[in-house]
Amino acid sequence: MHVDEQQTSPMVTQQQSPRVMTRVVVLVMLIAVSSATATRAQFVGCPLIDQITLQACKVLEKLFYDTDGYNWRNVRGWLRTNQPCDWYGITCRSSQWPREIIHIDLSGNNLTGTLPGDLAFLKELQSIRIDNSGPGVRLRKLTGQIPTTLGDLEHLEILTLGNNAFTGTVPAELGSLPNLRELSLEANELEGPIPERLGQLLQLQRLDLGGNSLGGPIPDTLSNLTKLEYLNLRQNMFTGDLPVWLGDLNMLRFFDASDNQLSGRIPEELANLDALLWLSL
Repeated sequence: MHVDEQQTSPMVTQQQSPRVMTRVVVLVMLIAVSSATATRAQFVGCPLIDQITLQACKVLEKLFYDTDGYNWRNVRGWLRTNQPCDWYGITCRSSQWPREIIHIDLSGNNLTGTLPGDLAFLKELQSIRIDNSGPGVRLRKLTGQIPTTLGDLEHLEILTLGNNAFTGTVPAELGSLPNLRELSLEANELEGPIPERLGQLLQLQRLDLGGNSLGGPIPDTLSNLTKLEYLNLRQNMFTGDLPVWLGDLNMLRFFDASDNQLSGRIPEELANLDALLWLSL
């Protein structure tokens, strides 16, 4: 009996089609896995980097892995080239060899995980900026405690760690930073009192502790911060009276202590603040 080939061809095609599609899907998955593996295997290795010291490279490597670096918003150069001073967010001093890392700016870069205390090995650091504010980063935050070892960075001028989910207390060790001009820890989950040792930060111009769960009285040692221009204490649980010495901070331009549990009268000494532009109690 004669069988019409034109009638059988569609049946063969229909039977083979699922198998073909399965093979295509498997092939695509293998390519994707292979590509991801290749991407993560491109690290040149710290022993091959001579632009900075081996120890400094190891610190950056730990920072990358501890904060889920593969999912950062911008990973330009990180672990892929042997020029770490050109990696995104890294600035080095150019007058020395090996070069010293002086600035880390990874703000708004989708960091999550914990901040390694090993950053203290980067002895020449002048600024650390890892503020996780901005569109698309609200659900990805640094957690754990702020490393106390950051207090060993004697050249540090700026420490900005706002809009994360740090817990624990404000490290008293930060009061050992003689050159610190800006300390911004707003919008975290910090508790406890303001360390009295922060009153040793005689170069401090900006102190932002708003949006935490800090409590207790405002320590009198902060009266030593005569260069302070910006003081934000809002949305905490501070108690007691507003200190009269606030009127002696002649350079203060911004002061916000609203949404706390403060009591007593508003010090008339605040009228002495000629530079004040913003006051919220």
